[in-house]
Amino acid sequence: MKKVEELKRLIEKINIEKVGTVQLNPVIALERVTMFEKKYKISLPKEYVDFITKIGDGGITRLESYGTQKLISLDEYELLGYPLEYMDMPFPLEHSWMPDWGDTIDGIEDVEDDDVIEQQMAEQWERIECQGNITIISNNTCNNTRWILIIKGTCRGEIWEISEYGAFRLIQCDFLQWIELLLTNGLNDFMLACKKIEYPEETDLLEGCKKFIKKEKIVMNPPARLDEIYEFERRHNISLPKEYVTFLSQIGNGAKKSFWYLSKIYSLSDIDSLTNMDKPFLVQTKTDYKRIFIDKNGYKKIFGENGEDSIWEYLFKYVDYEKQEIISPWALPQFQLLNGCIPIIGNVNPSNEQDIVRQYILILNGDYRGEVWRIDETIMEPLHNTEMSVNALTIMKEIAYGGL
Repeated sequence: MKKVEELKRLIEKINIEKVGTVQLNPVIALERVTMFEKKYKISLPKEYVDFITKIGDGGITRLESYGTQKLISLDEYELLGYPLEYMDMPFPLEHSWMPDWGDTIDGIEDVEDDDVIEQQMAEQWERIECQGNITIISNNTCNNTRWILIIKGTCRGEIWEISEYGAFRLIQCDFLQWIELLLTNGLNDFMLACKKIEYPEETDLLEGCKKFIKKEKIVMNPPARLDEIYEFERRHNISLPKEYVTFLSQIGNGAKKSFWYLSKIYSLSDIDSLTNMDKPFLVQTKTDYKRIFIDKNGYKKIFGENGEDSIWEYLFKYVDYEKQEIISPWALPQFQLLNGCIPIIGNVNPSNEQDIVRQYILILNGDYRGEVWRIDETIMEPLHNTEMSVNALTIMKEIAYGGL
């Protein structure tokens, strides 16, 4: 009961600060919950039942980090077309299952037949979709992401994230804790901690990066010496993010041309002509991000549609900046307004190997320091995979496996 009351006060506080951030439906009667449980021969986790019977049965959240999302009410669940006939069977997973991170299917021998693998994957997805869980948020605009509550199986009571990349476990995170993390912007940090437990080999980002480069046969330049890096920093009056220093000094200082579909991995010499690395990046704080990318109603702005300005036209008009004299190594002229960042990877145009159409930039200062963002002719945005920011040691693997 204490947790329920604390959550009520949190929601009230959030709505005072910004009206309409959390809009919940009326609570549902406990008798209605009991009827649902008896009908499908299940028992819903207590924390979830407490929420829908004492706080609200579904509703809408409008959050800066996640946009507008709909909490599905139990009262309308049967009307939305979710599979219900296998809810009483145990959820098939005990740990995260992320095929895009290299996970296979437990208990099934490795095979080389692509058709067999495809069939096995399809069957695994069907089990995940149908068995032992209910969907609590479905957001088809974000990598087909949805959040599910496990109602039967080893991980009963936990919240999991399901996306096109796989099923990610929020370890021992019940419904009330998940709601609190969602509303207080603590979900990213919690998921990062879970990733370190679920994928201990990934905690050593350097080794993960080395393995990926070896697997993909990327031919890197020799690593940079630390004194070279320090001199570069001194010359440009900056301090490079630690992951990038590690990448340069232990992976390689740029890459030679390879068959990998990324056309360019920039070296220090490639970016040495830039003269504005020490100037503030245009998004220094979350307030800056909100001012540029979030509209007055709390939604993410859509640039370049219905005759409106593209992101770059908007920035040229409304953001105070100082153009740099030298454009290179930027792929497009409009990128010259970007201070406080450097390109670290470029994507090639498939029809013209000399034409780089997208770049991944490393932010050098402000609240977003160390993060990698994506820019092209129409887009400028931070990169996250499973809600976590991407850095210089994870970017190449994320592009290859996530299609970023």
